[in-house]
Amino acid sequence: MFQSISLDNFISYLRYRPVYKNIPKNFSNLLDIGCGQNPWFKNLKNKSSINIYGVDRFDSINIKDKNINYIKLEIENKLPFNDNFFDFITMLAVLEHLDKDRDILNEIFRILKPNGYFILTVPTIYAKPILEFLAFKLNLINRDSIREHKRYYTKNNLQDLIKKTGFNVNKIFYFEFGFNLFVLAQKPF
Repeated sequence: MFQSISLDNFISYLRYRPVYKNIPKNFSNLLDIGCGQNPWFKNLKNKSSINIYGVDRFDSINIKDKNINYIKLEIENKLPFNDNFFDFITMLAVLEHLDKDRDILNEIFRILKPNGYFILTVPTIYAKPILEFLAFKLNLINRDSIREHKRYYTKNNLQDLIKKTGFNVNKIFYFEFGFNLFVLAQKPF
């Protein structure tokens, strides 16, 4: 079990690196969808000047910061936020777990302010055999998490999905040796 947690944490760290490099300069309301129990945003500088929200299905998360609002929520449901509320939303390694990826992207579009930013990461079709091998044969990463994957993405099908939702795609690229995709999208003004 110790190996699994360590490798999962390392993979998460690698996933967060392009996020930190692409954080918008000015934002006041941040939402991380599927923040997990050890969210990336807890390492943000100047957190006190940002309203931070995290949603996930876990009962608790590993944060002792009163400036962070955590909401336990099954993400398949409608998001409990007003239209045009957030100016920055992230969803890292979550979309592939959801039955209706288009529905949640529509919800994100609804609650994101015009000109707001959305950062998304997902595993690619090239990651599928590697992740399954690491989880089911070597038991080095969380089996349940990999078993929950509903789909894997290519650059083209993810870009089409994001654009059909109404977003402009500012950046899209493979990272982690092509096993993951990063998207920086923006809601038109």
